[in-house]
Amino acid sequence: MSDPHQNKGIEYFNSIAGKWDSWEHLESLNQKFDEGLTKFGVHPEEHILDVGCGTGNSTAAILKKLSQAGRITAVDYSEGMIEIAKTKVIDSRVRWVCYSIENLNGNEDTFDRIICYSVWPHIANHSTVAQLFHSNLKEGSKLHIWHLKSRKAINKIHSEASEVLREHLLAPASETAALLEKYGFVVEETLDDESGYLVTARKSRL
Repeated sequence: MSDPHQNKGIEYFNSIAGKWDSWEHLESLNQKFDEGLTKFGVHPEEHILDVGCGTGNSTAAILKKLSQAGRITAVDYSEGMIEIAKTKVIDSRVRWVCYSIENLNGNEDTFDRIICYSVWPHIANHSTVAQLFHSNLKEGSKLHIWHLKSRKAINKIHSEASEVLREHLLAPASETAALLEKYGFVVEETLDDESGYLVTARKSRL
């Protein structure tokens, strides 16, 4: 059964897909991606789940860190966003998937890393997704919940952008960290200030 709340989100992001990149300073964004991914320690041969890939900016940045043996599964629930991403990033190392991440049904221990860039507030059921992420990560591998803007700025943008996004608010990093710990993650780093937002957690056995 379809979720009316989720459907409104899909409709909204489909409607703005063509404008999305015009709202970003792409050169600055790419530099910040490069710095962040270097800090994360992305290895060239990883299989990475790029959650909420949007128009492919995060995907393109991750590809630069990978060798020909690396792979990305890029997921977004907006068909409009995915279609734009496919025109920008043409690379056989990327598998594009259009669905809600709550429907993730990969095999156990599939991914070497999961990156959730600028998407966590748009996920309806964080508990379900945290469990799915834990199941789909390889032992010892990492999850990054990441924003390049402050939580305050993100929540202001969402509360003012559209009625659809008013409840898509980012919780304090401490709350996100506590949720991940509940489902078997070991939190290694949190950031929640004017410079941005990050929760990095490592898979540990339950």
